[in-house]
Amino acid sequence: MVSGNFLTVPGLKYHTFCAQMCSKYSNCYSFFYDVTDYSCFLHDDVYTTSTTSHPSTTRYYVSDSRVPSTAVTTEQQTTEAETATTTPTTTTTTTTTTTVPPPVCTTGFTSTSGYCFLISTIKRSWTSARTSCRGYGNADLLVIDSSTKQTFFNNYMKNNGHLNSYHFGVHHIYSNGNFELVDGRTQATATFTYWGTGEPNNIDGPDLCGFINWKNSVTELRWNDGACTYQDYYICEVNMS
Repeated sequence: MVSGNFLTVPGLKYHTFCAQMCSKYSNCYSFFYDVTDYSCFLHDDVYTTSTTSHPSTTRYYVSDSRVPSTAVTTEQQTTEAETATTTPTTTTTTTTTTTVPPPVCTTGFTSTSGYCFLISTIKRSWTSARTSCRGYGNADLLVIDSSTKQTFFNNYMKNNGHLNSYHFGVHHIYSNGNFELVDGRTQATATFTYWGTGEPNNIDGPDLCGFINWKNSVTELRWNDGACTYQDYYICEVNMS
């Protein structure tokens, strides 16, 4: 609060705080400190004693006679001054975790033993069959990439009367044995094959598609190659891994 020609600042614990306050004002030349109520009085006149007299050209500290009996060390003054003038800053870091939901088996597909698949009852060319599978949004032609998966489909299809031949996810089959899977892997990176004896033989041309059919008196479901235009049943799959 301002009163006449001086500024009164209440509640400053030490006279050093009063001195700091005076140094912030270009028109403060003297200050008084009252130890009874910790008030600081800033003056735009220069005082050399506790009464008005003899202005000088520098800021001057004049206290009344009630000086505190306990001296305050320079370290205490500095520490408490920093505490009074510094506001701590708190930084909060927020980490967002994104959880990817597990795959969901498409409505109308069979879900069993960790597999999700659809065995068609309509015949199509290999390309048309793949288009049909991908039309479900998250499906493609069946990829068999392990002996466990081969055994599962061998038993499931035999036990459920699916005894025809079926397009599946092998294409670009060449006479040198190279081929591609619909998931992007090639003969060089595929970890499993189950070709029938003498297959692939490329009888129908140089760039063929794959299908699985029954061999050995309908006991083994083996891989074979044939023309991609050949109309056959097919198996769609949703990758649940």
